[in-house]
Amino acid sequence: MNKREVDNNVNESLQVYKDLFDKIDLGIANFYVRRTGKSIKSVCFHVINPSFEELLQVESATILGKWFPEKKRNAYDSPFHWLISRLGEPRAEKSKFTHFFNSVNRWCTVEIIPLQTDYYGLILTDETEKVNMDTSIQHQLEVLKRVGEHLHVGGFEYDLLSHTMYWSDEMFTIHELDIGEAPDLEQTLSFYTSADRPKLREALKAGLVDGTPFDLELEIITANGNKKQVRIFAQPIFRHNRLVKLGGGILDITVLYKNQHELNQLNRELERSNKELEEFAYVASHDLQEPIRTISAFTELLVTRLGTNLDDKSQMFVEYILGGTSKIKRMINDLLAYSRVNTSKNPSVVFSTQTALENVLELLRKKIYEHNATVTYSSMPEISFQQSLFERLLMNLIDNGLKYNKSSKPKIHIEALESSGFVTFSVKDNGIGIPEIYKNDVFVIFKRFAGEEVQGSGMGLAIAHRIISKGGGDIWYESTEGEGTTFFFKLPKK
Repeated sequence: MNKREVDNNVNESLQVYKDLFDKIDLGIANFYVRRTGKSIKSVCFHVINPSFEELLQVESATILGKWFPEKKRNAYDSPFHWLISRLGEPRAEKSKFTHFFNSVNRWCTVEIIPLQTDYYGLILTDETEKVNMDTSIQHQLEVLKRVGEHLHVGGFEYDLLSHTMYWSDEMFTIHELDIGEAPDLEQTLSFYTSADRPKLREALKAGLVDGTPFDLELEIITANGNKKQVRIFAQPIFRHNRLVKLGGGILDITVLYKNQHELNQLNRELERSNKELEEFAYVASHDLQEPIRTISAFTELLVTRLGTNLDDKSQMFVEYILGGTSKIKRMINDLLAYSRVNTSKNPSVVFSTQTALENVLELLRKKIYEHNATVTYSSMPEISFQQSLFERLLMNLIDNGLKYNKSSKPKIHIEALESSGFVTFSVKDNGIGIPEIYKNDVFVIFKRFAGEEVQGSGMGLAIAHRIISKGGGDIWYESTEGEGTTFFFKLPKK
């Protein structure tokens, strides 16, 4: 090989290295140092590549061949004080460290490599994304740790390759163990009661062999001998279609379980109490019918026997007796209706609410005529409910609109609006309205808002409320005193 060929090869190699130097993502620079004794006072960059310029947002023309810091300036005023400071530390002749460049908001790994006496190489690697990700992950882990501590949720992971178990700190807290090395699989199983251990063993076997997830509520006995109710759940972790881990968590539901148990017991007691109360209301109301009928019958007999011998005052007393017994009958009948709402055994069926409304209007035809009233309605949908209860509900609301109305031409309008699986019905009247002071008593039994001139027991709206509650719906109203009231009730469509 002659000299020309050697020179060409050398030039080609140099070009390759230059291209690599210019295009590599690493920031690369060479620099000299100036010392006073052993102390490094300034640095001068000899070569920098484009990535170095981009990382630190500098231009080669502004730094190459210049000493930093300039004469009579403190090193920490220099844009490269971090480099001078690091070189001034013991064993800094060759070092690698991570530094945050505040001016460009970047984290970089900095590697200093001695090349010759007072001549060094410098490599910068951008670590911003990695550091930010690590910081984010660490933050998330801290948040999860705090959430786990607050909610009493511990995390675990079993590695099938190394057969090792990992526990989060909260796992140790739940099991009342000092934080340290996690128990192995058999030791973990030993915390569960003898009744629940086989269930968990079977679930773990399916999870570790077939990758079957599980979610169980079991009882453990802690290291201190305390019983706790826990919910344990796990999911398989695959890598390249191979089951490698089983990860999950344990939720301490002891307090929740206790509260639920107490709530169930209270619900049973409430159900029993309600049943007894309904039976009492039915029996009491039924038994009261006979003496009321007796009073009415004998009063009427007395009037028949005495006939014209009754003076005006006696006649007034008789009317009071008959009026009182009539009122008691209405109250008893309404109380019976109220108690029968929850005991109704009729099944829910799909029916046309328009047909139900027409049935009600037929029953109220005479009363509507007597009040010179107009009742209108829009198209009504089908729903699934007890039709008899629905008709009783409409009957009560329409009847109220007629009774509590001083207009010479009472008007009642019924509408239905479907949305999100529910139907909202409205019954609007132009009656006397409901005073604001009664807003908390509207659906209370025996509450009345009009004087004795309007006949009623005060049970109509209470029965309506109970019917709606039984159907899993809601009832409310809007009213302006002297202008009228609109009652709304919402029921599931199916």
